[in-house]
Parts: sequence; C-alpha cells; structure tokens
Amino acid sequence: YKTTSPGVIEANCTAVARPQAEIVWNVEGNNRTIGPPVTTAIQQNDGTTLVISTLTIQAGLLKDVSVKCLVHHKGLETAIAVSMNTKS
Repeated sequence: YKTTSPGVIEANCTAVARPQAEIVWNVEGNNRTIGPPVTTAIQQNDGTTLVISTLTIQAGLLKDVSVKCLVHHKGLETAIAVSMNTKS
C-alpha cells in the first residue's frame, strides 16, 4: 500500500491465475473505505489473467482495524488472505 494524498492510502492486491481469481476485501468493523474497490482484469499471453484490486481507505484505518485482501480461486481449498497491517 502507499499514501496517495494526506490521510489517504491506496492498497493494491494482485493475483495471476488460470482461470481468473476473485479478489475481495475484508475490512473489520466500521468501514471507512473511500468508495468500493476498483478491480481490473488483464488477459496475459500465457492464458492466465492478472487481477488487480485497489481499495482506497482513510490512513487511520490501518492502525485501528484489520484490513485483509482475500484471493479466491477454484484451485485453492481456502482463500489466501494477505493482511495490510499488524492487527489480527
């Protein structure tokens, strides 16, 4: 993630898979996101799909609540979860 303007963080989550993976965001408690996530899917030459999901949030959110990117794919028993911060 990176700070894009004062008080605003842009968090990116990326997956490359065949077939296309699904990316969802799990924001604990009071949802202080700035709009819904923006997801882009780009077909690759090798038959895989690159999926990029971007979530814009208030900077204070990362120290207050858990923010996770969840990658769902039919080849996985459970989703892969990537934490954007240290809260569990």
